[in-house]
Amino acid sequence: MRLVQGNRTVTEYETELKDFASFIPELAPTEEVLCSKFEVGLNLGIRERITVTSKQSFKEMVQSALRADQLVREGKRVRENIAKRRSLEMEQPSKKSRSEGSSKGTSASSPMRSPPSQSSD
Repeated sequence: MRLVQGNRTVTEYETELKDFASFIPELAPTEEVLCSKFEVGLNLGIRERITVTSKQSFKEMVQSALRADQLVREGKRVRENIAKRRSLEMEQPSKKSRSEGSSKGTSASSPMRSPPSQSSD
């Protein structure tokens, strides 16, 4: 049986894995095996960011995964903000060119106006 994080939070995944391990002890007979199963089932973005040592307890591994998850989420927010700014910057020049075009149209029509009549005294 292979449990993976999927759409769960790290905490939800941890809880479910621990529940399975308590109901089926042969799934994770030692803490080292539990740590290994936890690590393998983590989402790739989190798994890439945690450093696991053989002496790390399950609790320490979960804490590392929670920190890594936070980094993944922050990175995603930063990338989304950058993308939003870029799309806004892409829209702004087109708005600017439209307003320049309309002001050019106004100035172009100015010379067509008839000059004010001059009265002779």
